[in-house]
Amino acid sequence: MSKDTRPRPGTPEFRSWLLEDGKKFVDKLFSAEKPEGFEEDGYIAGPTKGEKLTPEKSAAEDAAIDKAQKRAHLKVEK
Repeated sequence: MSKDTRPRPGTPEFRSWLLEDGKKFVDKLFSAEKPEGFEEDGYIAGPTKGEKLTPEKSAAEDAAIDKAQKRAHLKVEK
């Protein structure tokens, strides 16, 4: 059912529709593939591969961001 055809809130049909819709969402949520290392680390957000989190890979990018933030208050005049 779409939003146009869903039952009116407060009716028994709406309650059964809501439970059915919620069940679909929960099934999808808990059937998702867990990333490698989830059982040991327990992280639930971020990249699926842990090596993308290492500081060595992002040091140059972090330095560029810091430099841009330090210069953000300066204006370039020609």
